[in-house]
Amino acid sequence: MKLLKSLCEIEDLASKNVAADALPPASMDSIQKSIRDGVKPDKETGQYQKWANALHLVHKAYQINGIQRPVPNMKEAWKQYEENIQFAVNTLAKTHGMKGDWRMSSSVFREALQTANGEGLDVEVLNGDSTETFTVTAEGANEVIDSLKETATEDGYKVKILQEDDKRTITFWRNNVKKKGFAVTIQS
Repeated sequence: MKLLKSLCEIEDLASKNVAADALPPASMDSIQKSIRDGVKPDKETGQYQKWANALHLVHKAYQINGIQRPVPNMKEAWKQYEENIQFAVNTLAKTHGMKGDWRMSSSVFREALQTANGEGLDVEVLNGDSTETFTVTAEGANEVIDSLKETATEDGYKVKILQEDDKRTITFWRNNVKKKGFAVTIQS
């Protein structure tokens, strides 16, 4: 019985600590300032920082401020984390636009595939449940793959290529996790 009572007391203490895990207002302000700074153009080059998505920006803001990201059982800190994600989405949408380069989508890769001259290659982009097929002009499949690799690398992704006869399928990975429902297939 004493063991059960002490476990209940520990549980009560833990739940009190979870409620006290909220970041102070100064830390929240600092994180949101880092988010605002992250979407501004570089003072020297005038170029915008490329973000794979809003979550990437939020993680960088926490890192810059030396604040550990919360886990879901830290209820108050997790709410603040969600607020910061929403803040980052709104800030990126205002500064970069809803179709900006901060979202990995087929439109981002379509732009990467625009090349000057060469032969027509059929490219199929799987994005979720929809598939879009179009023809690009390139010197060969390797030129298209190099262009996709460059764009993916800038967005923090690694590329894996599967060759089957005259078809190459490219998948995108970040932190050893495959981006599900997104792939590019090149028919040469």
